[in-house]
Amino acid sequence: MAIKILDALATDEGTAIMAIFETLKDEHDILRKQLAKILDLPDDATSERQEFLEALKKTLHSHTLAEEEIVYETLLPIEQLESEVREGIEEHRLSNQLLIELNTLDVTQAQWEAKLKALKDLLTHHLKEEEEELFAEGRKVFDSDRQEDLNELYLQKKQEVLREDSLVKETPMEAELQKN
Repeated sequence: MAIKILDALATDEGTAIMAIFETLKDEHDILRKQLAKILDLPDDATSERQEFLEALKKTLHSHTLAEEEIVYETLLPIEQLESEVREGIEEHRLSNQLLIELNTLDVTQAQWEAKLKALKDLLTHHLKEEEEELFAEGRKVFDSDRQEDLNELYLQKKQEVLREDSLVKETPMEAELQKN
């Protein structure tokens, strides 16, 4: 079932005409639902926990890599947004680190649920901040045509990342910023 949610998002032809910030908000809602569902599963639902974790990893990993390459890279040079973009990249790094750690644990371990709750807390903060601050500013900076162009690029990048299907220790943008 978790895979169906991801597939529905990935194949929705109507999203290509949407503006980037609406697509990102829709994906944020999917991430929130995935986290809630996995945390609502009983402790003994080990196969479901593993399945939902796999779906969450795919959604979050493809989202963060595409968002950084297409959206953050475009917003970073804008002086009033630089600090927010850098904070977002750091929050992506932290969420990616938690995904990597979750990937090494058995879903029956107590630490697994603790890390998942930490990921939920981090993402709840991050998604809200992006939607209320960064996206609002981005809408002011980019006209509707540019937002639609960014959306198409984002969806293409997301599909590329989904085909690669692997977690990375750091995103390319994070690695570049570490050099500075």
